[in-house]
Parts: sequence; structure tokens; C-alpha cells
Amino acid sequence: MANVVLGHFPGYVTLAGKLSVAYFNVGPGIWRRLSPPQRDLLNSLFLRLRLGDQFVFSHDPILARPNSAFEREVQFLKSIGFNLRAITVAYVA
Repeated sequence: MANVVLGHFPGYVTLAGKLSVAYFNVGPGIWRRLSPPQRDLLNSLFLRLRLGDQFVFSHDPILARPNSAFEREVQFLKSIGFNLRAITVAYVA
């Protein structure tokens, strides 16, 4: 059973709702006021807090759009030792 959904907006929000699991959300008002580095910092902190959870993807992480928040999430997870092949089995189309 998945605990956290990652992917491209709004797909990951929709899937998280269907699965009744967590996703990263600071709200659109706050998100718009943050700089890109601040967004990445908050996102990486969220991912670190969720490291014991099982991730499920709303989109294939191998095909993450270049320079997207989702691509940076995938790169972050890989940089701290996640085996993407091992967690891709949780991918939900």
C-alpha cells in the first residue's frame, strides 16, 4: 500500500485523493510566493520526512518532464540512494 504520491501536477493530487494518501502541498498561495530554490528546499524536506514510506507515482518517473518539480524529486531520491528501478514497481498509470 502506498503512503505518498509523487508525479506531475495535477495528476499526483488526483491519484492521492483516490488512494487517500499523502502528497506534497503547501497551497497555491504560498507556492506562488516562493522562489524556485525555496520550493525545492521545502519539497526535499517533505521527501526526507517521508523516507520510510512507500512512494507511488502518478506518472512514470523515467519520463518526468525536464526541469519540472517532479524531475527534481526523482533526482533528489536518486541522489540519496533510492534505486529507481526498485520503486518504479509502485507506478500507477
